[in-house]
Amino acid sequence: MAPSAMAQDPVRPWRDWRTMRTENYRFHYLAELEAWTRDVASRVEAVDSAIAAHVGWPVPKPMHVVV
Repeated sequence: MAPSAMAQDPVRPWRDWRTMRTENYRFHYLAELEAWTRDVASRVEAVDSAIAAHVGWPVPKPMHVVV
């Protein structure tokens, strides 16, 4: 990895991070991505079994997702 890439902070703690919860998922997102995150969060529980089948194991609960 290039030194300049390693120097960047991927989390960017100074940004306006928020968390949205569903029964089994925690979405951590930037404020400007709230509409998209809300849309995904509204459907994730319905496709939980498909996610587990895709990754090959049950998803640990709660699953944290960084958007």
